[in-house]
Amino acid sequence: MKHALRTLLVVIIAVFSAQAHGVVTRVVTSTGVTVSARYDDATPIAHAQVNVYAPDNPRTPWLRGTTNDSGEFRFVPDHTIVGQWGVQIRQAGHGAMVHVEIGSQQNITVTSNELSSLQKGVMVLCVVWGSIGTALYFKRRSA
Repeated sequence: MKHALRTLLVVIIAVFSAQAHGVVTRVVTSTGVTVSARYDDATPIAHAQVNVYAPDNPRTPWLRGTTNDSGEFRFVPDHTIVGQWGVQIRQAGHGAMVHVEIGSQQNITVTSNELSSLQKGVMVLCVVWGSIGTALYFKRRSA
């Protein structure tokens, strides 16, 4: 019993102390589109690989580039290609995808696939629940 509780405590501490990098993006539109990418701790993702995908060919990058020292990337989309443009930012296993909707009247709408606080909380609860189940399984086998 003590071994199972000790194991459970170690797993819970490991889950909550794990430091993972999330990616936070910010998009500013003017004559073009500026995408700003940062880690969760506000560190800019400098010199990250950026691929921009046009809606008429989502498999082949329309434009490739890198973010600057501030983690920003600017581009001017071809406004004759109306639809949802994709901007993918990647660096060392971290990344994010942002979608920019270019309308026929040069309207620009931005959507992002970042996780909400509720989604992050549910993921943590699932890991804790799985840890408890694992601890109870090993407790049962040793009895």
